[in-house]
Amino acid sequence: MSERLVIIGGVAGGMTAATWARRFSSTTEIIVVERGADVSYSECGMPYVFSGQVPSLDHLVRYQPQDLEKKYQIKILNNSNVVGLNLSAQYLDVDNLINKHQEKISFDYLVLATGATAKELNIEGAKLPGVFTLRHMAEARAIDSYLKTVNPRQAIILGAGYVGLEMAEALKMRGLEVTAIA
Repeated sequence: MSERLVIIGGVAGGMTAATWARRFSSTTEIIVVERGADVSYSECGMPYVFSGQVPSLDHLVRYQPQDLEKKYQIKILNNSNVVGLNLSAQYLDVDNLINKHQEKISFDYLVLATGATAKELNIEGAKLPGVFTLRHMAEARAIDSYLKTVNPRQAIILGAGYVGLEMAEALKMRGLEVTAIA
């Protein structure tokens, strides 16, 4: 009976862990549980789509879930959320966000690769149309759609980390008047 490695979270951390594990063992069953639809893409490249330096968000996708399963024999449970963890019994409760099916997944080894979370603003107007966070591909798609359909003239970027500054530069290159607030 082979061992099972379960990784919570995909993208850079989770998929790197999964592919490295596969390199070291051809027999370990590897399962990646990812909340989003996309599991292997360049998060750092998202601002460059908005500047036009990268043609589209699709160009940032490295692998589709089915490609990872075929090439690396890694089972991908995307659009799935871990809602329970029992460390002593070594299992997870996982909800499929599409069909609402819940399953228990046992593991021998567990890797947490959930990444960071964008800080939600607790201010008036934070939920208005045109206010976004940029952390995942779904948010990038929403921003891309907004920029293409609304064609705004100004932007305010809250946060002066790498992505915030890259977004400020990208939107400036796109012709927007940009204010960045650290």
